[in-house]
Amino acid sequence: MAKVRARPDNGNLFLDFYFRGKRCRELTALADTPENRKKVQALLNRVEKEISRGSFDYAETFPGSPRAIAFARDDELARNAVATAITAALPASASPPLSEFSDVWFAEMTPQWRRSHRACVRDVLDK
Repeated sequence: MAKVRARPDNGNLFLDFYFRGKRCRELTALADTPENRKKVQALLNRVEKEISRGSFDYAETFPGSPRAIAFARDDELARNAVATAITAALPASASPPLSEFSDVWFAEMTPQWRRSHRACVRDVLDK
């Protein structure tokens, strides 16, 4: 359950919510007034909505936050792990040599091209 709370020491508002199973607290520079609470609550509602949709970008919403850096690092590690798994799953000969691929590609694209363009592309491939 996300909440807008105020720090007892300075009275500034902060957002208290969970993202990816971790508790996140982001401090604002706004004093605890009814108007500021409405503003921060609107931001918190947007954050909750984006989290539920799966479109929440921590670094975009809270730039410069240490949590944003940590989540970005986690995202990069996850992407690298997926790329490594995909690369490991493919056999080494999954990709044909460039010459074979270019011949197949040229044959598939030829009907769409004018004669002069075909000649130009063929010349580039032959070189």
